[in-house]
Amino acid sequence: NRTCEDVDECRDTDVCVSRRKCRNTFGSFVCVCRDGFVMGTLQGSVECRDKDECLIGSHQCSRHSQCINTEGSYTCRCLDEYFGNGRTCQPRRAPQSKAAMYFNYKLSKRTKSRCPSNTTAQKKELKTFN
Repeated sequence: NRTCEDVDECRDTDVCVSRRKCRNTFGSFVCVCRDGFVMGTLQGSVECRDKDECLIGSHQCSRHSQCINTEGSYTCRCLDEYFGNGRTCQPRRAPQSKAAMYFNYKLSKRTKSRCPSNTTAQKKELKTFN
């Protein structure tokens, strides 16, 4: 009674050329494109080309960010008016004018409210601190 044993050709790291990874099959192997690459032809030869996730819309960037294609991947950068990691972007707060700060102080003085926790009132002037 004989049994066949599969040889894993993928143990040899040089089996597949760049941008490809080896997948072992029973009795053989196949080379497939690495993540971030797609099979394509260039001048008659089949090779793995960079997949432009930004162009085809398969990225996970926020609608308030810019998608930047990289070799085999992509990055997301929040637009100037926003901050975050690119996948989540929050609007930046516009600096409050002195007139608006003074108005807020006067209003709170009339209603006998306290200043917000990140502010202090001194001599009819509202100063913010971070």
